[in-house]
Amino acid sequence: MRIKFESSREDHIYAYERMVARSNAARAWRRQAAIGTAVLTGLILGIFVGIFIFIITGGSIAASLLYAAIIALPSAIIALAFHPNIIKRRLEIYYREKFGERTSFPVEIELTETGICTRQLDAQIIFEWPNIEDIKETEDRLEIYTRGGGGVFIKKNDFSSKDEYHQFMNVAQQYLNASRTSSNWLHAG
Repeated sequence: MRIKFESSREDHIYAYERMVARSNAARAWRRQAAIGTAVLTGLILGIFVGIFIFIITGGSIAASLLYAAIIALPSAIIALAFHPNIIKRRLEIYYREKFGERTSFPVEIELTETGICTRQLDAQIIFEWPNIEDIKETEDRLEIYTRGGGGVFIKKNDFSSKDEYHQFMNVAQQYLNASRTSSNWLHAG
């Protein structure tokens, strides 16, 4: 079974974020970067406010430190809240660098006995069924995750009909189940 559709830059960013969300290491790196950015932002703004207050109050170090701390905490919280948007903006820049102003990419996904074959941007990747970890259905997408951290993400409206979607899901599940009962299934661990 084969489907063809156009993916967008936003689809690629979504896929990246979903795959990163499944990695403990990647989530820890993102958390550390977000906290580091928040603390640094809070400290810098706090120091500037502290110096400004020190100059205005005529040298009260205690007041300067208090105001610096008061300003540092909300600054850190705001920086932490904006961190995901910063990551998205950086990914936008990355994709623009790689693909120029191109906003859509033709994609072909085929289910075969061997695996899920994806073709995009003059590249073909086959995710063999024993390496498929999970098939998930979200409100608007079909998400297929591999043991190596990769994935295939298809919006439900990329299918020509609900029947095609259900047929695709059934065929994928049959192949996945067959691979797990065969002797070549790779066990996690």
